[in-house]
Amino acid sequence: MADYEVAAHMLGECERRVVEAEICLQAKIDALQMEYDLLAKEVPKKEKEEVRLEKIIVEAGARFKAILVGINMLQRRNEEFLVDSQRYMDEVEPNLKSAITVVEVL
Repeated sequence: MADYEVAAHMLGECERRVVEAEICLQAKIDALQMEYDLLAKEVPKKEKEEVRLEKIIVEAGARFKAILVGINMLQRRNEEFLVDSQRYMDEVEPNLKSAITVVEVL
C-alpha cells in the first residue's frame, strides 16, 4: 500500500505542477497580449513616431520570443516529469497487484 500512496502522491504532485505551469504560462501570455494591445493603441501619425513604435514592437517581439523559449523549456520539463512519473507508476503497479492479491488471500 505504501507504493500506491507514493505513486498517488507523485501523480498529485505532477498534476499540481502542470496546473501551476499552465497558470504561469497563461499569465505570461495575458501580459504579452496586454502589452501588445497597448502598443497597438499607440499607433502614431508622424513618421518619426512610427519608427519609434516599430522599434518598440521589435523589442516586444524579441521579449515574446524569449518568453516562448522559456515556455518551451517549462513544457519539456513538465513532459519529462510526466514520463518519469509514469515510469515510476509502471514500476509500482506490479507490486500493487501483488499486495492486493495478498490482501485478498488473507
